[in-house]
Amino acid sequence: MLDDLTKFLIALSADPAKRREFAADPYTMMKAAGLTAADQKLLMSGDSALVRARYGAPAVAHLTIIPLIKIPDKMDQAAEKLDDIAQDIRDLADSLRYWINQQQPSPKRKRPRKKK
Repeated sequence: MLDDLTKFLIALSADPAKRREFAADPYTMMKAAGLTAADQKLLMSGDSALVRARYGAPAVAHLTIIPLIKIPDKMDQAAEKLDDIAQDIRDLADSLRYWINQQQPSPKRKRPRKKK
């Protein structure tokens, strides 16, 4: 059975609206989810070693931490960049199709042979 913190993190990861809500008012949202004061402090610390320790995973000292409150902004920025890249790829594909069509020789018409 999943504990409240795990359910909360899963809900945040799956729903952009919840991430925005969390960014706007994290403490109200964490309290509504039933998180303990210790779990709230843990999330707001942005310390991945503490979060890993909470789940029994080894700490990674070299990992750069992005506080959870900033994650929605980073995810939105990443999504916008991916949308831009996808559009660039579509534009490139259209250009390639056009270029390929221009490079193909037009079909030769068969001329009727003159009778001798």
